[in-house]
Amino acid sequence: MKAQMKVKSANIAGKQSKRKGQQSSPTAFIQRFVQQISVHSKHKLIYKPRAPTIGEEQKVLLQLVNYDQYVLSRFELAKSLVSWSALLIFTTYSFYQSWLLSLLFAPFSLLLLPYDRLRLIARRKLRMKLQLKDVLMSLVSSLAAGRSLENCFAVAGQDMAMLYPNSNIELIAELDIINHRIRNGESIELSLQKLAERANIEELTQFVEALQTCKRSGGDLLSVMRRTATMLSEQIAIDNEIQVLLAQKKLEGRMMMAAPFVFLQFFHSMSPSYMETLQTPLGYSLLTIVLLLLLLLFWLMDKIMTIRM
Repeated sequence: MKAQMKVKSANIAGKQSKRKGQQSSPTAFIQRFVQQISVHSKHKLIYKPRAPTIGEEQKVLLQLVNYDQYVLSRFELAKSLVSWSALLIFTTYSFYQSWLLSLLFAPFSLLLLPYDRLRLIARRKLRMKLQLKDVLMSLVSSLAAGRSLENCFAVAGQDMAMLYPNSNIELIAELDIINHRIRNGESIELSLQKLAERANIEELTQFVEALQTCKRSGGDLLSVMRRTATMLSEQIAIDNEIQVLLAQKKLEGRMMMAAPFVFLQFFHSMSPSYMETLQTPLGYSLLTIVLLLLLLLFWLMDKIMTIRM
């Protein structure tokens, strides 16, 4: 038994001495490292960039803003419903002097929400026109300084952030998207064309067409951009002057719209006996005809005062 124990201890000591020799030998470590590399090289993985699928491209497009559509926020929706409901209640009560009938007309305020959407869309596009004027001036100054067109758009984003700090500006976000696409290898003409299609603004479309024509024909980019920016800036300035002149007339038109209902309610309050003749079936019929004619007149007045720029 003692002889067997000595043999086992001698074998264990031999194995430990071999391990120490292998650990201490640098050539053995290099050999093991080379063997591991050769084994892993047989199962080498090749990574290729994955092209986006059609579904992913559609998701990216859905995240971009379509400026011909507008989704009302909760505050804007509540504000519109309250204002239109109050207007309908006052209008019907001034004619029919019935709170029950006035409250029945209040749900029709839901039918007037598209009018608010169109108004907000027009207001947003007007803001974008004013921002486009500043962007064009920044692009022209950057081109005059000798920068490339791609760098000009990067500088324009920085200039817009300085001009409009701490505010939600549409063109700042669009410039960030354009610069991101340029960094990913997309041409600047294609990026601007996609923006023009989503924005549907005449001045922006003209600018993109002039830029594409100049890039294809290889003309003097600086002179073309300067001339285009000057023309579009003058056009935007004229549109703003027209809007300022129309603002006063629109205010007068709203006052004329409210005058019949105010006077009718005044007569009902000050002289109820004088207005009792209208509290009959024939009087209600006449009031309904007058109300419909007034609504038609208001619609025509709004169409006349609305000028598409």
